[in-house]
Amino acid sequence: MDKITYRIVICLTVYFLTVNLTFGQVFNKEPDRRLLNITQSLRDSTRVNPEKFLPVLTQTLIYGVTNEFEKVKIIHDWIATEITYDTEIYLRNSDMVRKTYDVLRKKKAICTGYCNLFTRMCGYANIECASIIGFVKTPNDKEEKLPEKFTGPNHQWSAVLIYGRWYLLDVTWDAGYSSGNTFIFQYSTSYLFTDPEIFITNHFPEDEKWQLLKKPVSWSEFREIKYTEPVNKLSLNNTTIKGGINFSRLYNLNIPGITETNGFNLSYSMNKGITNELGMEVEVSADHMNINQDLSLLMTSPNFNAERNIYFDPVTQDPVNVGNLGFEKIGIGVNLKYHMQNETPVLPFLKTGFSISTPFSFASSDKGIVISKDGNNDVIRVNNFSFLDQILYGVLISAGADLIRKEGPKNNFLPVLGIELRWSFMLNSLKLFEDYDEGENNLKSYSINLMFYL
Repeated sequence: MDKITYRIVICLTVYFLTVNLTFGQVFNKEPDRRLLNITQSLRDSTRVNPEKFLPVLTQTLIYGVTNEFEKVKIIHDWIATEITYDTEIYLRNSDMVRKTYDVLRKKKAICTGYCNLFTRMCGYANIECASIIGFVKTPNDKEEKLPEKFTGPNHQWSAVLIYGRWYLLDVTWDAGYSSGNTFIFQYSTSYLFTDPEIFITNHFPEDEKWQLLKKPVSWSEFREIKYTEPVNKLSLNNTTIKGGINFSRLYNLNIPGITETNGFNLSYSMNKGITNELGMEVEVSADHMNINQDLSLLMTSPNFNAERNIYFDPVTQDPVNVGNLGFEKIGIGVNLKYHMQNETPVLPFLKTGFSISTPFSFASSDKGIVISKDGNNDVIRVNNFSFLDQILYGVLISAGADLIRKEGPKNNFLPVLGIELRWSFMLNSLKLFEDYDEGENNLKSYSINLMFYL
């Protein structure tokens, strides 16, 4: 690879890294720390005089925030942590604690009160918001328990317009849950910017346009849909292009002077998520390797041309190129990749797997390697091995990190760029030479790989 190619690769890497660091975003699954900016005095003033101080409180919360997704999350977090669900009022089916200012004074509400307060605060933040009424079901609400026809709403939730696109959320459900007559506080972001395909499994809006689906779901279909709990998970269904530099070692006691070699590899992989952190990867790879040998052992031989690194066969006088051997290797592997999730845009990972590969060499019959035999040095020709002549089995262990961004509509983490340090080891030997038992040529390689997710 020439210098110009190296420069192109470096420039592309810097470009992708810069772009994805700029636009990558991951929302913390904990309440936003800016909630701590609200003093007790401002809280008390808002409860006493909400009409005057709620705009002040809202602007204090979002001060310095330009990202509208973050603004919505901050408002969502403040309501979810400040307001308690009023199970007593809900069980009495009362109209109390529905109005925004009553919610603030009493710090209690049912779903309508949560939505009204959220809508008011979004208005103060200049974010368009809609309240949606409809029917919700729980994991225990099986098809036979639901009415055959839609009988009316039992819940209310919200939608926000961000950068020209609508997103669904349910502050009430993210605040906690009811257990009998008791409300259990359990903050969550599960129903914040939830994928409409997931949201429809438990939220059925009275107006079908708020399903935000290309093909709306009917009531009868909603009854049959399995309840699905949304999770913040990695989007692992992605293809990957990788490139790397290898540092390989051929282990053999009969071949002196083998040095650390270099090369490069390219691979293409298909990924499938198994769990929230674990993914399976099927990888097709192509490797180029150079094996270099110290030729000082031949310097005293009259058959060796040191200027051209050519050894002349003493019998036939045929020239044999020595000192460097290049060969290719194509393989397929199956790997397990485990991401260590955290609240930053960088996700470390560990990976292990098994591979099958075949080495081959172009025009290798005129090349040779110096060997040590019976105390003397000799040159033997390299085996002219073709594609599928040999099958190698290997294992790999690697560690690295992925740069991720948050998918807007799905609240998932999408890998966009990665770096990987990998170590691979062939379980069987590589047959390199003609008519010579070179022993166990176990190939080990170390590589640094850059990954581009498509």
